[in-house]
Amino acid sequence: MPIISIVAALAIVAAGLVAWQAFGARGAPAAAAGCTSVARLAVTVDTSIAPIVTDVANRYDAEKAHCAKITVTGQDSADTASVLAAGGAGIDVWIPNSLVWVDRMNSIAGSLGREPAAISVQQVVATSPVVFAIPADKAAQAAADPLTWGRVLDGSLPAVLPNPEASSSSLAGMLALAAHAGKNTLALNAALIDIAKTIPATPDDALAAVATAPALTAAITTEQQVAAYDTAHPQQQVSAVYPKDGTDAVEYPYLVVNSSAARGVPALVTAFEQALLAQSPRFVAAGFRDGSGAGTLNQPGVPAAAVAVAPATDGTTQLALYQDWSVLTLRGRMLGVIDTSGSMSDAAGGGLSRIQIFQQAAMGAISRFSGDVELGLWTFSTDQNGTLPYQSISPIAPLGDKAHAADLAAKIAGLPARVGGNTGLYDTVLAAVREVRSTYDPKYINSVVVITDGVNDDAGSSTTLQSLIATLKKEADPKRPVPVILIGFGPDTDIASMTQIAKATGGGAYSASKPQDLSTVLTLALTQRSCRPNCGK
Repeated sequence: MPIISIVAALAIVAAGLVAWQAFGARGAPAAAAGCTSVARLAVTVDTSIAPIVTDVANRYDAEKAHCAKITVTGQDSADTASVLAAGGAGIDVWIPNSLVWVDRMNSIAGSLGREPAAISVQQVVATSPVVFAIPADKAAQAAADPLTWGRVLDGSLPAVLPNPEASSSSLAGMLALAAHAGKNTLALNAALIDIAKTIPATPDDALAAVATAPALTAAITTEQQVAAYDTAHPQQQVSAVYPKDGTDAVEYPYLVVNSSAARGVPALVTAFEQALLAQSPRFVAAGFRDGSGAGTLNQPGVPAAAVAVAPATDGTTQLALYQDWSVLTLRGRMLGVIDTSGSMSDAAGGGLSRIQIFQQAAMGAISRFSGDVELGLWTFSTDQNGTLPYQSISPIAPLGDKAHAADLAAKIAGLPARVGGNTGLYDTVLAAVREVRSTYDPKYINSVVVITDGVNDDAGSSTTLQSLIATLKKEADPKRPVPVILIGFGPDTDIASMTQIAKATGGGAYSASKPQDLSTVLTLALTQRSCRPNCGK
């Protein structure tokens, strides 16, 4: 489970408190003259609705009968979650853009060894459905070929997703993808890896990217974000399109921080909630739907009428999906180790040999990863590199390096010419683990990925399965873990031995019973990192 470090959390907290103090210096409008006492309420809201909430608060304060001073602070929901988790006081009401941030706050508080703030969930004051945003001039194309989550899953609709670290619309979009993927976690993981190639920092960055993309590309965002973008960019319009297979919505719940009761403001807490609910037309005028999902919009780029959306998913589920995303998008540093023994030239069906099947699967898998992923390539078989049964043919380097990516493609294309000899599996695995550990980079997941179609049959080696496993366990370094992921394909693989090797390193062993299934199994192996070191248990 990814946990924000104490240093990072405290840095976010410090930034949030500075912003809070700066706002307090300016203050909110003075309460009406003639009040013998003034009730004070501190409200922190997501920046996307801060202007509306601030205006409602100012109008509420201006009424003589209220004798109130409501201070509204706009802050990204992720930052407020960190402030509350670290014990930041002075917040009576919090209006984030999703309940997921409450669960995130609880998670951060746990990592800091603190009790999380007690929160009471009240009514939702505004919503905004999750939509696909596409260039306005491609609307007719989208109408002819409807946009669906299914198309994102199968790769026929390229999509961009703002950073889920700070975007609840991105989390809601991932939930919609997960719902339509069902039990097909392979399709979901593959789609998320495709999307993660480019992660715009903000919704505006995502909308700008699709507005200028040469091919039809969809940004996963909200109606309100589309309306705001089009208002600010009249020369670069995008259109909101509801997915034909249903969608979710982002909700803005009114949350009471229970410590507010100690300050004697519960009556004002309730009164201000009712004031916000009474101002639902103000939210609709800004491109939101009201708390129930209703309201007729009159903004550019968005449909006027509301559509039915799926019930909001609980924050715990959203947080779990965010954690899966964090695992899938962690930068990987991999050494691919490819069997080029003689049996790799055997026919695998469809007029292709096993090595040719691998070539297709490897290029498909590589194309899914971002330029931040680092990959190197070894081949292994006897009779290739003197007495050694393995050979480095491309060093570990970022796929974003065009020269390196071209070198990898060329080396993969030339693999058939290297086929010959026997399978020196055990010595190769040990050497590969040692190589990756010797150049270990703690910013990455460092791993070895072995693809083989046979069993260890290196007659010139004294390494046995038992001695290999003993050495791997003896040399294991918890500070520099190097899991070995083994993929066997074809009828002759020794899956039992592969499983023991994988278990000794905290990796995983996979089998493609038919060589043509290799592409699916390869993607599965590379996307199931969240289970390690307990894969297969």
